[in-house]
Parts: sequence; C-alpha cells; structure tokens
Amino acid sequence: MMKKIKLTLQLLVILAFAAFTGCNLDITNPNTPTEEQVLTTAEGLKAVSVGMQGRLAIGIDDPIIIPGLLAGEFSANSNSFANDREFQDAVIIEDNASVRLLWSHAYQTIKSANDILFNIDDVTLSDGTRNGMTALAKTIKAIEFTILLQSGFQQIPVETYNTKAPKYVTKDAAMDRALTLLADAKVKAANVSDEFNSDILGAGFDLMNTIKMYQARLSLMKGDYANAATFAASVDAGATSQLAYSAINKNPLTDNFHTRNMFGVPANWRADAEAGDTRIDVLFSATSYNGGLDWPNADENNIYSLNLWAGEQDPYDLFKYGEAVLIQAEAAARTNDLPTAVTNINIIRSAAGLANFASSEQAAVLDEILKQRQYELFATGVSLEDLRRFGKINQAKVAWLPYPQLERDSNPNTPANP
Repeated sequence: MMKKIKLTLQLLVILAFAAFTGCNLDITNPNTPTEEQVLTTAEGLKAVSVGMQGRLAIGIDDPIIIPGLLAGEFSANSNSFANDREFQDAVIIEDNASVRLLWSHAYQTIKSANDILFNIDDVTLSDGTRNGMTALAKTIKAIEFTILLQSGFQQIPVETYNTKAPKYVTKDAAMDRALTLLADAKVKAANVSDEFNSDILGAGFDLMNTIKMYQARLSLMKGDYANAATFAASVDAGATSQLAYSAINKNPLTDNFHTRNMFGVPANWRADAEAGDTRIDVLFSATSYNGGLDWPNADENNIYSLNLWAGEQDPYDLFKYGEAVLIQAEAAARTNDLPTAVTNINIIRSAAGLANFASSEQAAVLDEILKQRQYELFATGVSLEDLRRFGKINQAKVAWLPYPQLERDSNPNTPANP
C-alpha cells in the first residue's frame, strides 16, 4: 500500500508543480489522473495527504529565511538572489520573487488540505483513516496560516476553496480560524487508524503534539496567555515533530545555507551569547569567514556559517520542545507570575549549560525570555513575530511584507500594502 501511495505521490507532485498556476489540479495529459479521479477515490486522497506533507516540506525555506533576514538572524551575500537581498536592504517590491513563492507555496498546500476536507466525506475510508486525514489536513492548513502571519503578512485570505477573489481577514481573525481548525483536528487525531499512522503520516510527524504546540503558539500571538500556558503544558515532555526528506526530495534549507552558500549568521549572534551557552556551537560555526563573498550591511570578516541542515536529508523540526517551556514562561511573566516564569526560564538555561537566572522585575524577566527564545528558537521562523510581540519591531528591517503583485493582479480584494 505504501509503495502504491508513494508512487502516486511522485506523479502528483510532478504534475502539480508543472501545472500549478492557480492552485488547480486540472490536467489534460491522458496518461495521468484527472482531478476527479484523484479527489473521488480513497487512493487519490491518501496520495494528496502524503503530497500535502511534501508540499509543506518543500516550501519551508522561505518561511525561515524571510523572517530571519528581516529580524537580523541572517545576512545575505553576493551569492544570494537579488530578491533576497531586498529583505536585508529593507526595500521590498511587490513583485519580489521570494514573497511570491512564500505566498504561493502556502496556498498550494492549503489547496491540497481543502481538496481533502471538501471531498473526504464522499470517499469510502475507515473511520480511523478518515479521522487522521481530516486532522492532518486541518493541522497543516493552520500551520500555513501561522507561517504567513509570522512571516509578516498583516492580513490573509482564509476561505479560498473554489473562490477566485477570496476576502482578506485581519490577523486576529486568521489566528482564530487557525485555532478553530486545530481544535477540530485535536478531536479527530485522538482516534486514528494504524493505516493512517503507517501509510499516510510522514515519518517523524507527531500529529497530536504538533496540534498542541501550534495552539500554544497562536494563543501566545493573540495575547491569550491562559490558553497559551495550558496548551504548552499539554505538549509531551521532550516532544518534537519533523518533516522528513529523501535523496529525491531534499531539504531546501541545505541548498540555501550550504550548497550555494547564500546566507550566513552575523557576528552579533556569537558576540552577544552568554559564555558557556552550549547551543552556540550547535547552531553556528566556530570560525568566521567571508569566502570571497560580498556581505552587504555586515562585517564580512565576522560572518558565521549556520550548522543546521548540513545534510540534504536532514529533517526540519516543525517545533522544538523548548518552545513549550518558553511559552509557559512568557505567559506567566505577562500575567506577573514571575516565580513561574523564572522557573521555566531556568529549565531552558540549565539545558544550555547556563547558571540560573533570578529577577523579580517583570521587564527584566521578559528581556531574558526574549533572549532565550532568540537562541533556543533560532532559525525556526518565529523571530519577526517575537520582535513584534515584545515591542521591538523597530529593530526589524521592515514591519510588514507587501502582498505579491500576482495576487494583487488577480484578486481585487487585496488590501493596500501596510
């Protein structure tokens, strides 16, 4: 069964990337399945479910690189594309190719999720497999909404299925929609089949803990500290969830940071680190370099390589467990429960080889939480949203991204750029 699904997936992925212009599966090749054949059969929807995870994985580079450049985690060099250097220079045009790819990858993946959700009730499946596929589709749809928001879009469409000109909603409304999807997904994910777990769910993808973590992340973004703490505390200790790669479907971050060497880490990430922090050498190379490259807006003699994703098949972590601990710390600090906040901070500091932190001042505790998030969650796509939430968005290159020109040309509901 798995081989059959994987074979179908490879065909679907090839077709989808060749034919995608408006998130449409319609094709005319007589040797390939039609959209109706894919979406009205159990095998077709299973393949779409597998492929949806592949879409999320293949498009993960821009959600990491764009907010990372804007928040100062990364520096672009002369090997990088001009559109990526725009983020560093804080002059981003509407036709920026990376913004367009970020947007289109997200909505292509959302299209796959919607294809499952709008057709699954008409296909014969076991209850456990139907539950799992529904939960997975709703979870990945919520993840993509979260990616768009934390990457810097002020408003996004959330109801897009078979709609040529979807309406945009505010950030708060989009987060509410994502949280509703995750709440529904959690109910379904509690009762899934062995078939779903073995044949459909990606290796390393922890569905239930992913749901809980994204509920916690979105609740924190909304300022709902009670629910943020509750959701974060419900994540299993030490849990993580990964997107897997293969020799065929390679980790795109490897190409960006290693193969083509387009981005590096500015010197301040090592210079500002606390002595003895064991995360530093895990994250960054120990020796600065310039490699004969031009590093605009950065000291070319103090650029470091990112150690993560050096291998093309290295997985990508959808979340790190340390985020759950730091969400609990921040939720406590913002409600002035400073002892609880400090306790959670010190869980993270101890794991990083650092001495305990102590303070009874809310501002100092929040500053420490932000610093720990910056190192614990480095290169996870949350850095720009963190600056916004901690009132430091003025430190970012820009506060908001422009909407893609292609979207503006096709959708009259596209708002003015913020």
